[in-house]
Parts: sequence; C-alpha cells; structure tokens
Amino acid sequence: MPKNIVIAEGTTGRTFSGVKKIKTQLQGGGTCNWIPEDEAGDYTNLKTKNITENGEYTASDDNATGYSKVKVNVKLNTKSKRIDANGTYNAADDNVGGYDTVTVNVPTGSHLGTKTITVDGIYRASADDLDGYSEVKVSVGGGGGGGSDVLERGAITTINNTAFFGDLLFDPFGS
Repeated sequence: MPKNIVIAEGTTGRTFSGVKKIKTQLQGGGTCNWIPEDEAGDYTNLKTKNITENGEYTASDDNATGYSKVKVNVKLNTKSKRIDANGTYNAADDNVGGYDTVTVNVPTGSHLGTKTITVDGIYRASADDLDGYSEVKVSVGGGGGGGSDVLERGAITTINNTAFFGDLLFDPFGS
C-alpha cells in the first residue's frame, strides 16, 4: 500500500506521496532504501528455524532474509561410563560430548609387599609400586653390632643409621 514518506534533515525536508519505498544515495557511497516501518514486512522474508544439529545456518539457505524465531535443541552425544581405576577421564577420548551415567567402582585396600633392607637409606613403598610393607627385614652391616631383625606390619624408613617403623624407633647400632 503506497504511503507518504517524509525525509527530513535539520530544517530541510521532502515529502514523497504514494510511494512504497525510496532509494537514495548515501554520502559515503552506496544506496539506502527507505521503507515505511509498518510495511517493512512487505520487503522481508522472515522464517522460523528449528535447529537440532550443531553447525552454521544462514537465512539465505532457507530462502529467507532473516529468522523471526529460532528454536535450538541440540542433543549431546553421550554414553555411560564405568570407572574401575583411578585416573583422568575425558569424554573427548571416548568420542562423546559427555557421560549420561558414570559408575565408579575403584577398589580400595592396600597393596602391600615385603622388603629386605641391606643398605642405609630412605625407602618408600611407592617406589616399589606398593601402598606399604607387610614385612620388612633389616640387615644393614656396619659398626655398632647391628644385626638382623624382622619387623611386621608397617613401613620402615632408615635415616642416619636410625630406622623408624611407624611410631617405633629402631636403632640397631645403639647410637
């Protein structure tokens, strides 16, 4: 429907009667179409869009000039995961966007071993891939009449010829 369009700048104005749109030159170059606001829909093709997958979407691909409403419902690619060991787990390593259910069943308890110590030093069960020692035999030769003793249930550390077994101080050299 043709309208009257008034274009005013400062005190200068011009009225156009019975037109649907006016194309004018812009100072910086190019042109501009002046369309009455209440008829802008006559010159645009807006569509609604439902998006269910990640990607790029352009209105021209849908033969539209724009979208009036966009509904996005992209579902993540998920799966269940069972974890039986300590560690770091990433969904990307399983080629999924996330985990819907995670079941964790990491066994508890100690992994113990035995140790025979024949040289002074500091011993750590973790160096033997253990959580601790169930039995430690100390047989360090050297001054002070040190002998051989068997200690049970605990971890032993030797520092400066003094062995520490839990809260028990064991000094085979009598120093």
